[in-house]
Amino acid sequence: MRLGVGAGIVLSLLPIAWTPWANGAFLALFAVELTLRCLAFRMPRLPDEPADHPRWLVLGRRASFLLLDAAALASFLPGMFGLPGARWLRLFRLARLVLLIRYWSTLIGDLRAVLLRRERARKVALMGGVVALVSFCGTVLLDHLTADHVDFDGDGVATAHDGHFFVRLWWAFRQIQDPGNMLTDPSDLAVVAVSLGLTVFGLFLVSFLIGLGTDVVREVIDIASNRPAGMTGHTIVVGVNPATRPLLHELMAHYHKSAMRPHFAVIGESEARPHFLDDPTMSRVVYRHGHPGEEGYLHRVDVTRSKRVLLLADPRSANPDAATLGLILSVRSGGTPTEVPRVARIMVVAEVLDPANLGAARVAGGEHTVTVPSEQLIGLFVGAVARQPHLARLLVELLTSRGHEVYSYLFGLEILDALPQPAQWPDFETLARFAGLASSAPCVPIAWLTSVDGAATSALVSPEVHLAPAPGPAPPHTVGFLAVSPSFRATREVAARVARGLAPSPPSAPWTEATAAVDAQPEATLERVLVCGFRAATFDLCEALMLAHPGVEVTLLLGDETTLAHFTERLAEREVVAARSTSAVTTGVFRPHPDGGFVFAPDDGAPACGRLTVHAGDWTSERVLTRLPVSGAHVRTMDAVIYLAAPAPRSDGQTALSVLKLAELQAGDGGFRPGFRVVAAVTETSLRRQLQVRYRDRVGAQAQIAVFSSQELRAWFAFQAAAVPGFHALYDELLRPGGAALRRHRLRPERLPADCQSFPELGRALRAEGRLLIAVESPSAPGRDSAFHVAPAPGEPGYDLRQVDAAWVIERDAPLSGARSASPEAPEARPA
Repeated sequence: MRLGVGAGIVLSLLPIAWTPWANGAFLALFAVELTLRCLAFRMPRLPDEPADHPRWLVLGRRASFLLLDAAALASFLPGMFGLPGARWLRLFRLARLVLLIRYWSTLIGDLRAVLLRRERARKVALMGGVVALVSFCGTVLLDHLTADHVDFDGDGVATAHDGHFFVRLWWAFRQIQDPGNMLTDPSDLAVVAVSLGLTVFGLFLVSFLIGLGTDVVREVIDIASNRPAGMTGHTIVVGVNPATRPLLHELMAHYHKSAMRPHFAVIGESEARPHFLDDPTMSRVVYRHGHPGEEGYLHRVDVTRSKRVLLLADPRSANPDAATLGLILSVRSGGTPTEVPRVARIMVVAEVLDPANLGAARVAGGEHTVTVPSEQLIGLFVGAVARQPHLARLLVELLTSRGHEVYSYLFGLEILDALPQPAQWPDFETLARFAGLASSAPCVPIAWLTSVDGAATSALVSPEVHLAPAPGPAPPHTVGFLAVSPSFRATREVAARVARGLAPSPPSAPWTEATAAVDAQPEATLERVLVCGFRAATFDLCEALMLAHPGVEVTLLLGDETTLAHFTERLAEREVVAARSTSAVTTGVFRPHPDGGFVFAPDDGAPACGRLTVHAGDWTSERVLTRLPVSGAHVRTMDAVIYLAAPAPRSDGQTALSVLKLAELQAGDGGFRPGFRVVAAVTETSLRRQLQVRYRDRVGAQAQIAVFSSQELRAWFAFQAAAVPGFHALYDELLRPGGAALRRHRLRPERLPADCQSFPELGRALRAEGRLLIAVESPSAPGRDSAFHVAPAPGEPGYDLRQVDAAWVIERDAPLSGARSASPEAPEARPA
C-alpha cells in the first residue's frame, strides 16, 4: 500500500498535463488510503508504531496524517474541475511523499538526538555565534574604514546600495562560507585585509564543520546500524566465534538447495562487522552488535518476530553454558504481553557444551527448545571414525549441505499433504517404493518420525526416530519420515505421492541372494587406544569405544597435573548426573578398578567393560610416545591414537607437533600394528587439511588418518539441529554402539544377478534382509581415496554397480550385552 501511494504521488507531481480522468484515478487512490486511515484511527496500535509511546501522542500523529491526507486529496480537485490557480496545494502531496518514507522520520530523529546532545549542541551554538560575531565585526570594520566605491552586492556597479550595513553584513557572511567570494579588484587595502581575514577564518570554520559533520554522520550510522532491522520470519544466529562462519555457510547452502530466500541476522559483541560477512554470498545477512545483558540486546535483531534462534556457545567464556542459559531466558522473556504467545513458539536451538547442563537448558527454554550437546556428539563422532576410518567422509556428507544429506518431512504442516487417518499410512517398504519413482532425484527413506500426540507441529522439536524400521505398518502417531536425498524437493515429491494416493512402483520379485554379493566386513577389534588431551567429549569417546569393544584398554594421557585434577572433578560430576533417575545424558558410569584405573558400568546392568587408565604426561614428547606410562609400552603397540584436546590458544600447536612426530616414528619404524590409525580434532580448518596431507606424505598412502575441525563439527551439529527434527536421536543411534549403525560391506559385482545391476535394485534386495542401502564406494586410484556416491541417480557414478566395490548400509547392531564377556580383568596379561 505504501509503495502504491508513493508511486501515485510521484506520477501526479510530474509536469504533465493530466486529463480530468487521470486526476480522478489519483483521487480514488488517495481516497482509499484516507478511508483506511479513518478506519484505523481507533485501533490500539499499528505495526509501525512504537509500543512505548503514550496514547495521546499516537492519536495526535494519526490525526496529523489524516489532515495531510485530506489536503493532498483536495489538491486534485482544481485539476478535475478546471479551476485556475491553487497549484500550491501540490505541496501537500510532496510533504505526504516525504512522510511516506519511514526511514526519513527515523533518520531525522537520529540526527536530532545526536545534534541535541549537550556537548555537541554547545559546539554548534558556539560555531553559529562565532560566525555571526565575526561577520558583524567584519561589517563594522568595512563600514568605518572603506570608501563607497567597492561593489559589495555583486551587481558589477558601485552604487549607494553597496554602502548599506546589511548588504555588507551579507557579503561578510558569504566571505566566511565561500573563499571564492574574494574581491576581484584589490584596490582598497582595508577591504582586502578584511576579506583575507574572513577567508582564513572561513577555512578554519570549514575544517571544524568537516570534523563535526564526520562525528555526527558516524554516530548516526552507528545508531542506525544497531536499530532493529524490521525483519520477520528470519533466523537469528547469536554469538560470533569460530563456529559461526561454517554454520552460516551450511545454512546458506541449505537455503539455496531448497530454493528458499536466505533471511538471517547475526548478533555479536564486536562493533565491526565480521570479515566473513564481507563474502558476496553473505551480503543479505544483517549484523548487529551488543553485549549480552544490555537492555534490548536481542531486540536489535527482531527476536520477537523471528522464526528460530541459534545460540552458539562461546568456548572463550568462563562458563559458556551459563551464558547460553541466560540467552535462552532472554529470548523467552522478550516482547510485549501480546507477543508472549508468539515468543513462546519461537524455535530455540541452543548449543550446550556440558551434557550435565542439558536438563537445565530444556527447563529454561520450554517445549520449543532444541538442545545441541555438541561435546557429546563430537565424542561419538570421533569414536565412530576411530572404529571405522572409512566412515569419516560418509558422515561429513550426511552432516553438511554438500552432496546428499538427511531431510525430514512432516505430514500435516501443509493442507495438501495432510493425512489425518492413520490407516492411510503405507508400510516402510511401500514408502521406499514410492521413493523409487523419483528417477531424477533419488531419495532413500531411512526412518519414521512419530510424536506423542500425533501432531506434526509438536514433532518439530523433539520427535521420536524409528531408524531402519522392521517390516510392517507405520508405528502409531507417525507424522513424517527421514530420508537421504540431494534436496528437500525430492523428499517432498515422495510425500506428495503418498498424500495423493498415487500407486507406488510394483514390488520386485524377492531375491534372497543379496548376501552372496554383499560380504559383511566386521569391524576391526581395538585392543589398545591412546587418547591425548581432555575435554568434555572424552568421556563419550571412551564410553563408545568400550561399548563397541568390551576388551579395549584406553590410556588417557593428560598434559599436566592441573588437567588431571580437572578430569577428576568432571568424573565426579558425571557420576552425580548419572545417579539422577531423570538423566538421559549418560548410559553408564566409570567405576574404579581394583588394579587401578576405571571400567565402564552400563546402566542396563550388563557387565562392566573396558579399562581406562589416566596419566599426566606431555603427549608432545617423543620420549613419552616411545615409553608410554603403560608398562613402558611404545606407541606402536597401540591400535589407534586419538587427539582430543580442549580448545586453547596452544592446543592446536601441541596436536600438530605430536601428530608430525608420530608420522616420523611410523615412517621409520615398521613395527606398528596392522590397521594403525590416527584421529585428531583441531580448531583451525586450514590446519586440519595441512596436517592430514603432511602425515600421508611422510607415512605413505597406506596411512589411516582422519583430522577434523571441532569448530566445523559444532557448526554441522547446530545446522542439523535447525534443519532436521530429531537430529540428536538420529545421530546418537547412528554413532553410539548398540543401535542402528552405518556399516561398510564388500560388494562383489560379479555375483549380482543380471536383473540386479543398479543402486535401487540392490537397495530393494537388501531391505528384505533388514538393511538400508544409502551409498556405494568406487575403487580408488593409486595414492587417492575411493569415491563415495550417496543415493546416485541414473547416469551418475555409482548407479551402475559393476563399477563399485563397497556398499554402505544402515543395519541394526548386535545386542551389546552378549558381547561383553571379554571384560578385561587382567589387562597386564596382554602382550606389549
